[in-house]
Amino acid sequence: MSLDSIEPHNYGILQFHRTSSVAFKRFADHIALAIDMDYVRAFGEGLDEYLPCQLGATCPDAEDKCREYFVQPPRIEERRKVLKLRLGRLESALREIEAWAAQLHH
Repeated sequence: MSLDSIEPHNYGILQFHRTSSVAFKRFADHIALAIDMDYVRAFGEGLDEYLPCQLGATCPDAEDKCREYFVQPPRIEERRKVLKLRLGRLESALREIEAWAAQLHH
């Protein structure tokens, strides 16, 4: 439909609709930005000072406390050992297959 075939009063309504939809989209964008600025970023202020203190990273035994945070449960450590052994066997089998394939090509 061309703009020439639109009646004048319908053209005005069309222009109003276009303008108002763009304005609404910009308004909605500003709402999200305001929420981000007021709440999300404000939440992060002061966190740099608060967290190390609460986690014990500033006390004399901070190194031991930090080490405790990274200790994995025994079942995870055991699973890792099993997987490393399997990986070693697979890599060994791959080397044997590659050596066997190299002998076939010579």
